Amino acid sequence: MRVNRAVVGYAIRIALLVLATVLLGLLLDYEPGESSGTPPVVFVQRPYTFESPVFEKILGNENLELYFDKRSAGIKLVDLRNGKIWHSVLEEADRSLNNVWQAFFSSGVTLEHIDARNTVRRLNSVRDGETGFVDLSSDSFSVAIAFPDVGAAIEVKYTLGVDSLDISVTRVEEGAIKLTSLYLYPFMGASKGTVPGSFLIPDGIGAELDLSKKTIATSPFIARVYGRDEGFTDIPTTFSLDMVTDPERITLPFFAITAGDSAMLGAIAGGDLYAEIQAYKSGIVTPFNWITTRFIYREMYRKLLNKKGEGVSIPQAQRNPVSPALRFYFLDGKNSSPSGIAAKAREDFLRRGLIPSRQFEPVVPLKLEFLVSESEKTTFGRKVHIMTPQSELEKILADVGRYSQRTVVVLRGYTSGGLSTSSPDHLPLERKAIEDISRLSDFYFYVDYLTAYEGSGGVSRARYAQNRSEQIMIDGPRFIIDPRETASLALEELESFSKLGIEKFALANLAELAFSTRDRNRTENVEALLETVSLFDGPILYNPNLYMISRASHVSDIPVSNSGYLIEDSVVPLLPLVLRESFWLFTAPINLTSDFRRELLRAVDYGLFPGFYITFESSMKLVETASSDLFSTGYESWSEKIEFAYDFVSKALENTVGSRLVERVEVADGLFRNTYDNGTSITLNYNENPARAGDLEIEPLSYVVEVSR
Repeated sequence: MRVNRAVVGYAIRIALLVLATVLLGLLLDYEPGESSGTPPVVFVQRPYTFESPVFEKILGNENLELYFDKRSAGIKLVDLRNGKIWHSVLEEADRSLNNVWQAFFSSGVTLEHIDARNTVRRLNSVRDGETGFVDLSSDSFSVAIAFPDVGAAIEVKYTLGVDSLDISVTRVEEGAIKLTSLYLYPFMGASKGTVPGSFLIPDGIGAELDLSKKTIATSPFIARVYGRDEGFTDIPTTFSLDMVTDPERITLPFFAITAGDSAMLGAIAGGDLYAEIQAYKSGIVTPFNWITTRFIYREMYRKLLNKKGEGVSIPQAQRNPVSPALRFYFLDGKNSSPSGIAAKAREDFLRRGLIPSRQFEPVVPLKLEFLVSESEKTTFGRKVHIMTPQSELEKILADVGRYSQRTVVVLRGYTSGGLSTSSPDHLPLERKAIEDISRLSDFYFYVDYLTAYEGSGGVSRARYAQNRSEQIMIDGPRFIIDPRETASLALEELESFSKLGIEKFALANLAELAFSTRDRNRTENVEALLETVSLFDGPILYNPNLYMISRASHVSDIPVSNSGYLIEDSVVPLLPLVLRESFWLFTAPINLTSDFRRELLRAVDYGLFPGFYITFESSMKLVETASSDLFSTGYESWSEKIEFAYDFVSKALENTVGSRLVERVEVADGLFRNTYDNGTSITLNYNENPARAGDLEIEPLSYVVEVSR
C-alpha cells in the first residue's frame, strides 16, 4: 500500500505542534489542574472611569499628616512645617491622558504580569483592586489590596515618622497568573509640564533631571539598581565590534525630587537587589514628570531549545525573594538642596549600618597601582614582561615620598606568569620581579576570585557561572566564576599569603557584580560574595555597591560622570556627598583618561583623591598582551604630572578632610562654588578662559580656595 506523503507530512506537523505546546507548558511551569477556572488564566481587564479620590486623615504628628483614599489606595501627605502637599494619585481627571495612563496615575499600587502573548498587562489598585484596612495604631496602619480577577493580593504597611513615611509590602499572594513586577506609589511627587524643581538619581556619580527645562529626549531614564542582572542576558554567539560605552551603575539605592524649598528623598529600604528606578520628564509619553521604583518579581529570559541559539522567551518560574519597601523623607529649606538630600541619605545608611562612621587624620592621600608583570602569547608558549621590578618600584616610591603625605600602593601582576594568567590563582610570586616580599607587607595585593581569563589556570570550566539560558557567563574578555566557588578559592590562598606576610588586599569585581545564575537568584549569589569579602580585613574595594561597601577600608575608581543619557541635564556629585566622610575615595587612574587637567579639577570639585596606574617600563611592551588598554603608564613620562596632580588636589582639599560639603552652587556659567561646614570654600572654573566670581580671578581649569579664619 502506498503512503500519501502529504498526509504523513501533515500528521508530523500536527505531532510537532502538540509536542511544542507540551514543551512550552513545561517551560512555563504549567501544571494540569493548577487553575480550576477561578481565577481565570486569561485576564479580562475591567472597564475604567475616573473618579476623584476621597481622602481620610489616618495618621499625624506635629510635622506630618497622612491621608488615605480607600478606593485607589492613594495617599496624600501634608508637611505642616511648610504647607507642602505631596500627592500620590491624580485628584482630577486629565484629558491629556488616555484611560490606561489615568488608571496608572490614579493608583497607589500597580501590579504587572505577562500574558500568553508576552504582553505586559497591568493591574491597577483603583480599577482592579479591592482595599480593606487590616490594622491601625497611633503611628502606623496596614491595608490588604485584593485583585480578585487574577487571585492576587498584597498587604501594605504605612508607618509615619517625624520627617518620614515608611511604605512596605509585607505579604504577596498570586494565583494562576504569575506576577512580574510592582509599582509602589509611582505618581508620588509627580508634576505636570515644566516646573521649578528636579529629579536626582545616583547614576554613576549622580545626575540631575531639570524639570524647569523642556527635554528633547524621547526615552525615559530606566536603570536597574546595582546594574543589569547579567544572569538573564543572552551571551552573543558572534564577536561584535560594539564601541558603545557601558552605562554607569546605580550603587546607592535612592532617588529624590526637589520642588522649590521642599524635597522628597525616596530611599529603597527593601528589595533593592530587584529594584529599577524609572524617571519620565514631561513630554516623554505623557505631559507629567514622575519618578518611581519598579520592583521585579520575575524577569523574562530566552530559554534555548537547541545549539543554534533558537529559543522562546519565558518568565522565570520562581518569584524573586523581594520584600518591597520605600522610606520617603520630607525635607525643606537648606535640607532640600542636593547636599541636604545626600546628608539625609547618608544618615539613613548610617542608621541601617550600611556605611561606617569614621574620623580621618588630616592628610591627603595618593594611590598608585603598579603592574609588576604581564605576559603575551608566542608561538612557543608565553613570554613574560617584567614591567615594574621591586628595585625600581622602591625607587619610584622614594621619589613620590618627597611630596606625598600618604601613598596607598596596590600591586597587580605579581603572580608568576603575569597579570593575565593570575586569576583566580595569584601564587606563586613572579620571582624575576619580587626580590624580598617582606619589604612589601604594607602594600595592597590585587586579587580577583570572580573572573578569569581563558587559559589562566586555577579553575575548571565546571566552576564557571551559567546564566538562565545555561550559557557560560562572561564579563568582557573574562569568564565569570560561580559565586559559590569564590570563598573556597580565596580560603585556599589566604593561608599562603599570610605565611608570606601579606595581609592587605584590593578586591576586584566581588563588590561590583550582582547577578543571577542558572539555578540561583541574585540574593543567594550576593550572600555568597559577601561571605567571600568578609574573609578579608578592610580591603580596598572598587566602586562597590551599597550592600558591600561597609567592608571597605578605602574605595577606588569612583566615577566622575553619569551615564550621559539625553534626559540627564547635569552632573550632581551625590555619590561622594554620601560617602566621603566614611572613606578615602580615589579616582580611577587619571593617566588613562583623555583630559588630564579636567579630571583633576573634577577630583577637587567632588572631593576625590588622585589615583594612577603605573609601570617602570614603557607601556609599549604591553601592546600584544591582555593589558594592551594601558596605553600610557611609564613612570618616566608621568613622574612630573603625578607630582603636579598631587599638589593640585592636596592644596585644594587639605582643609576639607573630615568636613562636610554643605553647598554646591553654579555661580556663573562653568563656575562652581563649594562651601564646607568648616567655612572653607573652593571656587572652580571649568571654562577654557579666565573667569571672575566676585572679587576672585580664576585661571582656566583651575580653582581658588578661601579658608575661614
